[in-house]
Amino acid sequence: MSDIGRACRVCCDRSDGAHFGIDSCRACVQNKRDYIVPKIADETEAQKYSHELMANLSPSDNETVQRSSQSAFQRVNQPLSIQRVSALEPFNQPTSSQWEMPHILMKITQNYRQLCAVRKSTELSMNGSTLRSMFDDCTRGVDLVTGSTQKTSNILRSHLPALAEFVNNTFEEFALLNQEEKWSVFRSFIALSFGMDTFYRTYRLVPPELYATMMMTECLSDKLRIDTLRLMKTLEITEHEYSALLALALWTTNIKGANETVTKVATEAREKIFHDLHLLYKMNGTDNYSVRFGELCMLHTSFQMSCCKFREDIEIFNLFDLFEEDKFLYDIVKH
Repeated sequence: MSDIGRACRVCCDRSDGAHFGIDSCRACVQNKRDYIVPKIADETEAQKYSHELMANLSPSDNETVQRSSQSAFQRVNQPLSIQRVSALEPFNQPTSSQWEMPHILMKITQNYRQLCAVRKSTELSMNGSTLRSMFDDCTRGVDLVTGSTQKTSNILRSHLPALAEFVNNTFEEFALLNQEEKWSVFRSFIALSFGMDTFYRTYRLVPPELYATMMMTECLSDKLRIDTLRLMKTLEITEHEYSALLALALWTTNIKGANETVTKVATEAREKIFHDLHLLYKMNGTDNYSVRFGELCMLHTSFQMSCCKFREDIEIFNLFDLFEEDKFLYDIVKH
């Protein structure tokens, strides 16, 4: 049979014969050789590389790639979603549960309350005539009892074990020190904490009109005490703020006999207290709290000045043999 009747299956021109399994002309054969065959080869190489890549991936990576491909395909084939933020809704505003809490100050406050309860029961047990006062709901407005050197010494002596337990259980940095370093820090803390507690308990329990009493003479120590109480009343310091002052009194910058370890531990402890005060003021929403923080530092300085004056008074009292019978108070405060 003649080939005259055979035509190209692509362009219907006269066929030149069977090429690639079908009748085709020279032009269509050349076009397939120049364009279609290389393209198919490239696609085959790409598929081969893709299969090799998927084979070398771990099962989890393989699932991730497939999932990413599917999600990308779905995003392309789905309409674009538009999200709108309400104008009244705060953007990126942390909720109350996201605030970092001042845990150190909260721990100090809780342990200080326990310390006050122990001291109150101790003071009441020292004098049987005052046992009935345990049932008083409030001590505000009661008659003030005049103190004496002997009473003060007995109270301080009975408070020291509870104060030592308070320091041991409250401040984690205290455990990093050895026995001698602990005693240096605690010895510097005794007199200052005793004076601070006197101010704070007066501020909390005594009416303001009794802060200043009639005196035969005016002296610097009385003026310091009255000014300190007035500053506390003006600031209306909270329990957490007083807890911060107690911590700063323990980790003061002028610890007698402090070595490099004590200085480093005290510096790190003060940084934590300052950070907790920052968190406390942010949590309470205090406006311009840098001013209040400065006032709190001034109050801390006032405590230190009053303590220094008390030490001077103790030395003068010792010259007049005021501690001839019991020198416990003098031995503690003079350090």
